[in-house]
Amino acid sequence: MQTHHWNANQYDEQHGYVSGYGQELIDVLAPVKGENILDVGCGTGDLAAEIAQYGSHVYGIDGSAEMINQARSKYPQLNLAVADGQRFHLNQQFDAVFSNAAIHWMKEEPEGVIRCIHQHLKPNGRFVAEMGGFGNIQHIIEAILHVLQQDHGIDASPLLPWYFPTRETYTALLTHHEFTVHMANIVPRPTPLVPGEQSMRHWLEQFASSLFVSLDAEQRDSCLHRVVELLKPKLYDGTRWTADYVRLRVYATKNE
Repeated sequence: MQTHHWNANQYDEQHGYVSGYGQELIDVLAPVKGENILDVGCGTGDLAAEIAQYGSHVYGIDGSAEMINQARSKYPQLNLAVADGQRFHLNQQFDAVFSNAAIHWMKEEPEGVIRCIHQHLKPNGRFVAEMGGFGNIQHIIEAILHVLQQDHGIDASPLLPWYFPTRETYTALLTHHEFTVHMANIVPRPTPLVPGEQSMRHWLEQFASSLFVSLDAEQRDSCLHRVVELLKPKLYDGTRWTADYVRLRVYATKNE
């Protein structure tokens, strides 16, 4: 499994919009006081903490120890653990499983994610998630692949760390694993990054760093610069970058 290094401090400083957009997903989840809710891919814990404000008992897992440590320092009252979302096992079942902007990182075994979620839900328990959908960050991916191929002869297509399914593909997977799908929508959502010319560089360093690990520091710096310059005509208006996000939002329940 390809590993990805997360910079938790930079994540909170530069990418708070990820949790900000997740507020709408909490409305879909509609937490109820006293419910047990699992947050898969909880990151630095902001949305888990928000769900807990409803009086729900929240358990958060994330594959990154750095992100979990950051979440623990911010929200010591939460139950948090380092766990791989593709193959985790907890000794309880939940009323709901929630996941925001995380499942598309679980590329190695997408069905393993669904199986684990199914196993940890009570009958009729709900699964509410948003992830990158088909076509997500297409301009960014094309620029990265072009620069790595042209400058270093690297075909990085097999190394892409993300899983961006169509709504049809993901609906079929959920149905196969005994979920009833009530909603599966592809939503184009161009997403403004924090203001500043360096924001796309920060995005690449945070979310695409694994694609440049074979390069030395000078080569990596050159490639990142080239990718940013290629993207400017498409995603930069002179003052602010906008990432070409496309999201897949899902609401499903476990069959009895």
